[in-house]
Amino acid sequence: MFYQKALSINEKLSNKAGIAMDLCNIGLVYMSLPDNTKALEYFQKALNLDEKSGNKVGIAADMGNMGGVYINLSDYTKALIYFKNALKIAEETGEKDLITYLYIQTGIAYEKDENYKEALKNETKGLSLALETGDKHSIKDAYENLSTIDSAMNDFKSAFQNYKLFKQFNDSIFNNQ
Repeated sequence: MFYQKALSINEKLSNKAGIAMDLCNIGLVYMSLPDNTKALEYFQKALNLDEKSGNKVGIAADMGNMGGVYINLSDYTKALIYFKNALKIAEETGEKDLITYLYIQTGIAYEKDENYKEALKNETKGLSLALETGDKHSIKDAYENLSTIDSAMNDFKSAFQNYKLFKQFNDSIFNNQ
């Protein structure tokens, strides 16, 4: 695995920022497998390094990734704790892409927990930020999530409109690759 090689190189160079990033990337690979236990282990290691170095963007990203693992584990309460803490830190940094991602993920956690009012609020905020920055992937994700939330709330007209917008952005991304 290339991330393991990168980790080895960064450890030899004592590049703490690189080590934290490699650990996070390895955690993302485990999360996609899904091996949630290993993913959490690597995200926690990355978080420890980012906290020691004071890397607020890294801390927020690590916490956001841990929140994602807890969504996978259906522990929405824990996911929301991580997302809310990550959002606080991310907002201090002003990293709009990270803030956007965290609002969208928070919306997903609320949706899975069937708190549709909060889900809608967070997804709408994430969509607004994504439109502001022009991040097509986040726009696509937010419209897809909004469609799901609207459907769960029996607002089928809005669900269909958001689904059409999701498809439009999804096709746009696919056709530009």
